[in-house]
Amino acid sequence: MWLTSDATIETRYYSQHLDHFGYGSMSSKYFTQKLVVDYSYGPPNQELVNGSPILVFFGGEAHIESWALGPGIGPGIVALAATHFRALVVYIEHRFYGESVPYGSIDLAMMDTEVRGCFTSAQALADFADIILSLKLNFSITNSPVIVMGGSYSGMLAAWFRLKYPHIAIGALASSAPVLSILEIPPEDLYCSIASRDYRETSHKCYDYISKSWGLIDQIAMQPRGLDSLDRTFRTCSPLFAANELKNYLAQMYRYMAQYNGRFSRINIICDEISHTSENDILEGISRVTLMLSGQQICNNITWIAPGNFNPLDHASQKAWSWQLCSELLSAQNACSNDTMFEPRTFSLSDHLEDCLERYGVYPHPKWLSTYYGGHEIKSTLKNFGSNIIFSNGLKDPLSGASIREDISETIVAINTNQGSHSLDMVAVHQDDPKWLINQRKKELKIMSKWIINNRGFNLRHLNLFSLLVVEFVVIHIL
Repeated sequence: MWLTSDATIETRYYSQHLDHFGYGSMSSKYFTQKLVVDYSYGPPNQELVNGSPILVFFGGEAHIESWALGPGIGPGIVALAATHFRALVVYIEHRFYGESVPYGSIDLAMMDTEVRGCFTSAQALADFADIILSLKLNFSITNSPVIVMGGSYSGMLAAWFRLKYPHIAIGALASSAPVLSILEIPPEDLYCSIASRDYRETSHKCYDYISKSWGLIDQIAMQPRGLDSLDRTFRTCSPLFAANELKNYLAQMYRYMAQYNGRFSRINIICDEISHTSENDILEGISRVTLMLSGQQICNNITWIAPGNFNPLDHASQKAWSWQLCSELLSAQNACSNDTMFEPRTFSLSDHLEDCLERYGVYPHPKWLSTYYGGHEIKSTLKNFGSNIIFSNGLKDPLSGASIREDISETIVAINTNQGSHSLDMVAVHQDDPKWLINQRKKELKIMSKWIINNRGFNLRHLNLFSLLVVEFVVIHIL
């Protein structure tokens, strides 16, 4: 059932099955799933033509408004591709995030063990499939080719969707998608290693000072009234209960700034401040950085999981994401070896499993994603059974170590940028975009052009003049 409105960019609500796979009590229950439909790039007057392309962006661990923006200010490659192909653009919110939550409340949904049991990536993919097919039927565009897209976790979903539902999507763009982040692949400390390299390449002094800071914090904390001293140095809004509170906060800050380094390097900002500090005032320099980056003028709220404190998720999204990390998306990402700038930390699977059991009363299945999506053999799975997937990466992104960074076949390709960070190709186009980012998006566009041209249902009449020139270039130089 559709609830609709009339506008160039409209919000729709779809009555979605809670359980797509079973025949128990949950299979007859529904929740309302949100999506945003953008007609801006297509033919005038919302005149959809059967055969014109559809770009579907999958929501991830946040409300869909994080991505669904208007023309000219929307996600980079999505807006570019939609413009070139005069495509209909659809953003689908992930179940249990934003407004797409059973009972309308994440707290109530997570308290119901049967409802919570339907919170899986497989159910989310089935949601997307159901909505896409219903939308095509509802709009009478059943011959229109569909390309799915996503970034980070939703990039993983896009790649998996192409594997699981190749009859629905002709291709997938998976931006900064850590499909190899499943336990035991890649090496546990690769995230910390890449993040550390980013800081070291920016400033050896900055790298060294951060490495030394962990020991300095412990030394001060062990002194009489040492935590009070740290409170004063870091201008905490409330007293510290342990040094680990502060260290977790700082580690989260360094990780966040490396992953989301952006066009204009946030790491440069950090290292410029820290490097101009004397060795006797390392912690004071780091404290100034925390105040500057968190936007706090008076004090630091040293609660590392708080929204805004280098954590883009709101409380409800954090609660939902915590379940996914516990139940399915197990990763040793927080493990760091002695060879990084971070404090050494190991990952204990048994401790993780016990923690999940204590928090949710369930024992996770660590190997399920490998079984369902071909995790440990994902490259072989992609080569033998997959096609038409782009894995785009910025190699300064710590998560790039868990993505596909080399071509698997002629149709499953990696597009890497040495200077890029996390999902930059998805970020809104800016007049100051560096050439390497512009070229990355151009490569993605050319490959998607080939997918669309090779699709039987596509009609070249639905492209604008500039798009026809792009397609002509693709035909001559690629096909």
